[in-house]
Amino acid sequence: MKGYNKEFRLLLETQNGQKMIFENAKEPTAFIHALKLKNNTNKVAYHNYADWDYARNAYHIVSLNEAVTDFVNQLEHATAIEDHGKEGSFKEFTLYMKDGTVNQFRMFKNGLIHYPTSDYYYKVRQKEFKAFWKALK
Repeated sequence: MKGYNKEFRLLLETQNGQKMIFENAKEPTAFIHALKLKNNTNKVAYHNYADWDYARNAYHIVSLNEAVTDFVNQLEHATAIEDHGKEGSFKEFTLYMKDGTVNQFRMFKNGLIHYPTSDYYYKVRQKEFKAFWKALK
């Protein structure tokens, strides 16, 4: 797999050939950098809380506009936090990268972002967070 780095990711292959990637980094900020998100996003899709809650497989494509690009680029500068408090409603979003990798995140209305296979939550500047949240109608 091009760009695979075992210090940041564990790559597991199931018996049916499906590849699964799990976060392996000891340093959460280094992990976000290892994802190489900045200027590497090809497509963004999202799944809102209601779709998730009712188990609807409804993903919506988002245009790569300035709000989306600014938010994704800010993720590389995100601050990692362990104590996230109560999350509340969320939206799942998936970043399809130019190199073929796919990264799925959850963003919570309280301003936090979570990479599902990580114990850490991340925080970016509120300006970019709010603009991206709004873009995920």
